[in-house]
Amino acid sequence: MSTESHPPTEQEQKPLPAQPSEGHANRSPPRRPRRRPRPVPSAPLYDTIESAAAKLGLDVEALRARCRRAALRVGDSIQAQLGGGIVAFKFGRSWRVRMPPL
Repeated sequence: MSTESHPPTEQEQKPLPAQPSEGHANRSPPRRPRRRPRPVPSAPLYDTIESAAAKLGLDVEALRARCRRAALRVGDSIQAQLGGGIVAFKFGRSWRVRMPPL
């Protein structure tokens, strides 16, 4: 076994990074302010007769006719129960359709 000494390499000559003092050992890094989650856009409460007809695969005039035939006065409003949880409401001269959640 030989115990030759060799000159220190560049890596061995670099000073060690400063060790944190004991007072800082329990501290965590500073937190960034928490961002509020962006609200998820919800489905509209009422679809227009045109968009409801497209979703249901019906002609717009056919859906209007179904609403007229099924129309009933409920309190101060006019509603048409179209089946499957689909309800149409008359607002003035136009119909709006509420679809059940999927």
